[in-house]
Amino acid sequence: MNKGTYIEVDKRLDELEQLMLDGYSRADCVRYCADTWNIKSRQTDVYIAKIYDRWKERTEKERKHYYEIAIRRREKLYRDTKGKDNRTALAVLDSADKIKGLFVEKREEDITVRVIKE
Repeated sequence: MNKGTYIEVDKRLDELEQLMLDGYSRADCVRYCADTWNIKSRQTDVYIAKIYDRWKERTEKERKHYYEIAIRRREKLYRDTKGKDNRTALAVLDSADKIKGLFVEKREEDITVRVIKE
């Protein structure tokens, strides 16, 4: 087994991440890692898990950023329409409330029907 330094591991993760983004299967990744770095499938699975953690972390950071942008855009749009077009202003407030999670619309699957026997 070929144990890498932190820098080498980071480079390996970058390279393996690119293979995954290019659509390589797990088996292809295991084969590539074995041939290139002389590591076993278990270590490849560790690398793959680290890559998924990277993606999750990036997504969470981006989600917070885009959430803030969406709210700020709606606040500006509300200010621009308030007093001029109340219908649009109310729609903007509803949209912002949905993004904030203050209310959700009911879907057909969520509606329960009860049969009343007489």
